[in-house]
Amino acid sequence: MTAPRLLAALVLLIPLAIGCPQDFSEPTEIADDLAGWMTSIKKWEPDEKKVFDTIGTVGKAQFVEDDYTSRSLKEVLPIVRAHIRDMQAFQPKTEEMGKIVRLYRKGWEDLELSFHAIISAAEAKDYIRLAKARDQMEFARGEVLGAYAELDALLENNDVQLRQLRRREQQKKEAEAAAAKGAADAPAAEPEPGS
Repeated sequence: MTAPRLLAALVLLIPLAIGCPQDFSEPTEIADDLAGWMTSIKKWEPDEKKVFDTIGTVGKAQFVEDDYTSRSLKEVLPIVRAHIRDMQAFQPKTEEMGKIVRLYRKGWEDLELSFHAIISAAEAKDYIRLAKARDQMEFARGEVLGAYAELDALLENNDVQLRQLRRREQQKKEAEAAAAKGAADAPAAEPEPGS
């Protein structure tokens, strides 16, 4: 085989060995999972903010005022419980999203447990238990934030599919709006003469 033929053969075979770029004409299951999860996150955002704001204010008070600590965390416990119940409704279709959802859910469940431990220790004025419970809360908070970091990575890795999914949804809305406008703008049928 001559050098030009060898070069031509390599040029033809390299794309096959590497693989052709995929055409993401249809959104993948992961894109659907991500879109559903992002919709849920937006709905949960006010409650999450309230819980994390409470953690921040209790932390700034350095857990010194036992009654304040206990009362503040008791006020948000129902929000945490409801949030854990709400997230049970989201059932991911993919393992990638399932991993994130499990981490996120575990973080919130651990937050709830840490709140109970902090409240119990503060009311008993057991400051050794309180310090351990505070560490438990920070660990649980880290789990939730870790789930968000994993989510960011997954979003970044699936950006093309998500953009295509959004574009299709937008085109569908535009088509529905145009059809509705066309139906509204269509002249009423005139009665036929002699009827």
